[in-house]
Amino acid sequence: FPLSKPDLLTKWLTAMRKDKWVPTKSDVLCSFHFTEDQFVENCGHRFLAPNAVPSKFEVLAPPKTLFPSEWSARLLTIRDIECDNRKGYVVEARIPLVNKEQFAEWLIAHEKLAKVSYVLLRNYPTTSKNLAYKAEYVCLYGSTNDRMKIDKPCPARLLVRIRADPRFRYNVPQSQGNASLVGYPCNVVLYHLHNHSIGSNTVETKIVPSEEVSTVVKQKFIEMFKGGYTVDMALTTHQKDLFEEYTDEYEEVLTDAYVCPSVEWLTKFYENFLEEFDWNETKVVSILKEEIEDINASKGSATMSTIGDDIIVVLSTPLMQRAHSMKSSGEVVFVDNSGYLDRCRCYVYVVMAYSCTEGLPLGLLITTSDNEEILTAGFKLLAETLPDKAFGSFGRQGPEVFLTANNDALQNSLRNVYPESAVLLCAYNMSHQLWRWLWNPENGIDESDRCMLFSLAYKIMQTKTVEEFTELSEALNTNEVVQKYDNFKQHFEEIKSLSDRWAVCFKNEILDKDKEISGIEMASHVLKDKVFLTKCYNILQLLKYYTDTMETYYRQKIIHCINNTLETFLLASFQPEMRETSDLTAQLLPTGEFEIKNVKSGKSYYVDMNICVCSCTLGLNGARCKHLYAVCVTKKVDFSSSVPNDDIIKKELFWIATGTMKTGTFDIQMEVDDESESEMVAAAPSKAADEPVKSQKEESRKILERVVKNIMQKYDSNPAEFHKAIVTAAVNYQNLNNDREILAALKNFGKQNMFK
Repeated sequence: FPLSKPDLLTKWLTAMRKDKWVPTKSDVLCSFHFTEDQFVENCGHRFLAPNAVPSKFEVLAPPKTLFPSEWSARLLTIRDIECDNRKGYVVEARIPLVNKEQFAEWLIAHEKLAKVSYVLLRNYPTTSKNLAYKAEYVCLYGSTNDRMKIDKPCPARLLVRIRADPRFRYNVPQSQGNASLVGYPCNVVLYHLHNHSIGSNTVETKIVPSEEVSTVVKQKFIEMFKGGYTVDMALTTHQKDLFEEYTDEYEEVLTDAYVCPSVEWLTKFYENFLEEFDWNETKVVSILKEEIEDINASKGSATMSTIGDDIIVVLSTPLMQRAHSMKSSGEVVFVDNSGYLDRCRCYVYVVMAYSCTEGLPLGLLITTSDNEEILTAGFKLLAETLPDKAFGSFGRQGPEVFLTANNDALQNSLRNVYPESAVLLCAYNMSHQLWRWLWNPENGIDESDRCMLFSLAYKIMQTKTVEEFTELSEALNTNEVVQKYDNFKQHFEEIKSLSDRWAVCFKNEILDKDKEISGIEMASHVLKDKVFLTKCYNILQLLKYYTDTMETYYRQKIIHCINNTLETFLLASFQPEMRETSDLTAQLLPTGEFEIKNVKSGKSYYVDMNICVCSCTLGLNGARCKHLYAVCVTKKVDFSSSVPNDDIIKKELFWIATGTMKTGTFDIQMEVDDESESEMVAAAPSKAADEPVKSQKEESRKILERVVKNIMQKYDSNPAEFHKAIVTAAVNYQNLNNDREILAALKNFGKQNMFK
């Protein structure tokens, strides 16, 4: 303020309509209130002209009028912003609001005062226990005329953050002295920049109350209830999923009703579900039979049976049936049961063969029980479903060797069905089991020693001779780190007691083969695909996932392997949120593991690339995680060993993937077929695929335009009702967090009951 020029100061105060106010040296006026001709430039900098007078007070309300008088407000900062030739300002203030409910009252009063309408965009998981609420609101521009004139949504935003301590103390800006204020825990930032006329908004603000829940979460609970979940089971499972997704902010997320509803809300939702869907076990079996009939008609071969209350489903897709033609399918075959899915209360057993593309599926068994009787019946049913020349033409005789986890019921059932096959333990599974034991805090192993202990044990598991196995075992027993943990020594001795069935050196002697079985086990990396570890909540969802997604996934994987683009494929198959690794650093440890450190939280996680596992919650369960992705990207994992060099092998793999025989010389730049698109993978497009993608994009655009045009026609005939519905749809769309949720919403658009 021009305090040294009384006449000029009077003009300023008159323009501001504050004639009786006496400014001090610390008071300032935003440059937005001056027109452009009242500024001068000097040496590239802009200065206010000596006799400039503010005049732009009628365009937008002064910041003070944005805050309702019922609550005191302490302005912290005001600055100019500009977008698309429109000017506005950002105001940050402190308000004595202590919870979400009080803020909702304040927001209603603010909207009436500022003549704007806001809608909740998202609730942020609070990153600290000191925060009670954090959210972002956006402006819904109001009149129809405004919406037709502009193509972009209104950029106005409102950010709110409330401290958990109602007596929160914050420092006053230096210009206002060194004092501090107590009792203003709510911080509000207003981005007051609208691309429409102020006051035109007619939409009432929609504050998401505590009983409102995300549509994605609602659909998830519906799938759980279809799988027989009770209310308590569904809520517990959902909270477990939230812990995996928001490990660092878990406690804050639990208090957000939008993503984690209360048990009272879920109980009422469950009652509505029973009334609407009339769901029961008989209906599940009936729909399952219909799904299997559909699979047998077009997607391969599937069979189901029931024993008491237990359900058995076996699946052999076209790709699985063709994979039995490989010679390796009759030699060493894996039976992976790491896909136990407690979410849908099913047990999944995948029969896998090794190849240069790592593992390829030969068959699938899904059961609701893991006892020996059910598994024996299941594998017998699978044997009847497989091709006559299954397992490399060995058929019902089975492969030479089955490798499994340490599960007596599984091993005995395989021996019952395939008595001529050897059943041994898979070193890969044993290694994974040991990794999980080491990272279980109940076992009391110091974090700094876990990687060292695993490295020592893993070397023993991979020894190629009995002499080396004995030598390294003795060295482990005398190691200083090992001596600290009697429970580790005891646990590893229990593992060693089974060494004649899992140790590589003993298995090579049993099989009497030239090839190293360790190479087969680790090259196959059954769990490396992670395609079997899915969040399904009922057996219907599970069967559809394996029938469609898994078939497409392996078809894509084989073709990418032939084209020497396997690295691109595998990295792209990580979910988008897992590819955000800007806050992670990777460091190779002397033990061979990688330490992945989060620079923001300071937490460290450890990745072992030999068996592709991590110490985080997801990684311990064998699923992919962002830490595994960070190692793959920063350390450039070599996938070139998976590329076949022989044209005969390429043609065989191409036939397995597509069912089409390739003639002539094999071209490494072979096109990936259009049908190989999958939700699992979003690989970078190649030049060969540009034209099909372009054509498909144009067709999709035309379809979308027709749908929108049809909706607008209906809107013109009934604008009052359609306006409310469109606003609701827009809000729901804004609440979708990623492409996967948007795709799911589009696919289920208009479906009231998918099974009626």
